[in-house]
Amino acid sequence: MLKLLQSIVRLFVGLLAVVVLSVAAFDMVVVRPAVSIIESLLSSASADERNPPAAVSLLMHRFYGEGLKYSVARMVVRSSGELDQRSTSNRQVREIGIGLLMPLHLSDDQIQTAFLSQVYMGLKVRGFSQASQRHLRTPLAAVSNEQAAKLVAIASAPTLYLEDPVRLKKQAEYLLSLPPRP
Repeated sequence: MLKLLQSIVRLFVGLLAVVVLSVAAFDMVVVRPAVSIIESLLSSASADERNPPAAVSLLMHRFYGEGLKYSVARMVVRSSGELDQRSTSNRQVREIGIGLLMPLHLSDDQIQTAFLSQVYMGLKVRGFSQASQRHLRTPLAAVSNEQAAKLVAIASAPTLYLEDPVRLKKQAEYLLSLPPRP
């Protein structure tokens, strides 16, 4: 009985070691290069995107929550140019793995800044700063709560909301009604 228990413990320790080594290898081979890409993108962020208005940050947190890191991971994987060469499941595993491990390398503010500066916001518009100027005719630093809600809505589905102002207004009202996340 003791030998069986020892064998089970050895097997468990061995499996745990394999998992830890696999995660470490994934971090080195996939996540760290993605973090390097994100860090280079952060340098192109505007001052308003690095330090967004409180309304934008609050609504981003309410709407995206933990999902924001996966959105940034998706942007990085898609920008890497490997999308055509990889299967969907391979790409999804990379996105999920990067999203899970990214917070070990980047702060929440850096992840939010990467999203705010790189998200597609309509035809030839990237980032909240450009979108605020083009779609709202207002600098990002000066947006109202309603305008911030519109920007967050546009980020989630640019074509849908830019083509239908009524739908954009309804989605902005919905975002403003969301309760705070814990």
